[in-house]
Amino acid sequence: MEVCCTFRSIAGGVCGADSRARKQEIRVIPLVTCSKDISKHMSVLSFTGPEDEVDLILCRSGIFTRSEKVNAMTICPLHRAKLGLGWTRGASTRCRIPPSLSNHGKKKGKWPKGERGIGKNESEMLLRKTGIFLPVGSGICRKCREIIRTRKTDEDVLESCVLQEMFGKMKVDDEEVTMRTPQQGQLTVPKTPFSMLSEYSPSGFSQASDVSLTMTDLAADDQADTTKDKLNSFLASRDRSPIRSTMVIPWDTAGDRTKRQYVRKAKQVVFATLEEIAPSSPEMLFKAVEESLKKGEADDMDSALLEALVESHENSNHWSTRRQILSVIADKVSFSTLQKWIPDLTRYRYNIARHHRLLHGRGAEVSRRKNTRIYVAPEKLDHF
Repeated sequence: MEVCCTFRSIAGGVCGADSRARKQEIRVIPLVTCSKDISKHMSVLSFTGPEDEVDLILCRSGIFTRSEKVNAMTICPLHRAKLGLGWTRGASTRCRIPPSLSNHGKKKGKWPKGERGIGKNESEMLLRKTGIFLPVGSGICRKCREIIRTRKTDEDVLESCVLQEMFGKMKVDDEEVTMRTPQQGQLTVPKTPFSMLSEYSPSGFSQASDVSLTMTDLAADDQADTTKDKLNSFLASRDRSPIRSTMVIPWDTAGDRTKRQYVRKAKQVVFATLEEIAPSSPEMLFKAVEESLKKGEADDMDSALLEALVESHENSNHWSTRRQILSVIADKVSFSTLQKWIPDLTRYRYNIARHHRLLHGRGAEVSRRKNTRIYVAPEKLDHF
């Protein structure tokens, strides 16, 4: 029976034993029973936020708030190691903030190093604002840390302004707001601070007040995310170097060195994707994809050749010529398949074409017998 824990569907991957443990046992346990000390792990990676091992595992899975569902979660030794104390940044020490937000890699110079680790609050804010998830402990440089701190401060100031504006317009008494929906009549709802938050969303508030939303937040709003930036973000999460240039010249005119460079980068991107899809066997998946592509090309070629032979069959006027053409493919293609290409083909003619191949050869012409006649004068036949 295959072992399966809750984090297989949340974080992906396969369940199994921790390769670094002495006892290679696969035992799924409740998540809330995880109680190892994480202070040394957080000190080594220089990040803050998680309170205990359970909180650390949840943060690395993209879950930043605990709920009652946590009590029902289970975890296997492999996921516990990968998401908990066994998690590492890998061989690279670079800053993990995506280029679309940090502008790393767009200018000449070295990619900055991740001096500290991304904390819980920073990871949650990046996921909420940009949709990009970076696990707690990932490397972050000083410049990006300052940018995130500034954005968080601006966000807190904006929220405070929104609440002040909202409470200033509210009355102390229990005023009610009447709303009408297309399918219902009138719906009366008590007016509370939380029910008015939608009226004072950042987008609506910027139009209704003179407060300027100049949060440096979102370089993603100022510069549109391109597919290359998103791909570079994915590569950074897989400890791969980013794509720094795009090939603009045709492949046929490119030099050998340029071709080798782009082939090497393409292999990195492809295998990073395959490792995400099939972590335990990316090479086998790559071979399967190769075989399917070759099979597709072969099928296209077979269809083209079959179409050419059928066209030759239709252009022939005599049955003997058609029989020769049918003998070329009769033993390679089934009758039902061939009948789809030649609707008026009968089983008799199909069998005759197969018989022709056995007697005379594939597509061979039947040699005609010569019957020679000799004229004999009647005078020579008198004695008979």
